[in-house]
Amino acid sequence: GLLAALAVVVLAQDFTGSGALPRWIGWGIPAALLVAAVSLGHERRSQHAMWRFGVMLGDASYALYLVHPFVIRATREIVAQLGLFGMIGGWLYVVIVLVITTGVSVLIYRGFERPATAWLRQRLEGASRLQAGGQAA
Repeated sequence: GLLAALAVVVLAQDFTGSGALPRWIGWGIPAALLVAAVSLGHERRSQHAMWRFGVMLGDASYALYLVHPFVIRATREIVAQLGLFGMIGGWLYVVIVLVITTGVSVLIYRGFERPATAWLRQRLEGASRLQAGGQAA
């Protein structure tokens, strides 16, 4: 908690704008403090809903990397076809795209990536056991 609070205070000051500090000090060190605060925090974090949500997003990050261009384009086409760009504005469009892209990536992770990884792991572990058993005989 203390590391995170210190980082937020330093970030709020924005010492880099006036040229008082180099960017790596004004932004880099506070960012490192935030990472340290999250990674070195209490072990009870796995029970916290925000922590579980963050872990889920981390698990789905490769799916997000793969599908985001397609989801962004599809969302843009749908919004354009419905004529909603003028009505929702740029920032709301960004929020909508983030929510949809995140949702699709989590669905792909849970519906395809995780089952496919488990299936492959089972096959590979089974093959390695057979090889190990054959070599022992």
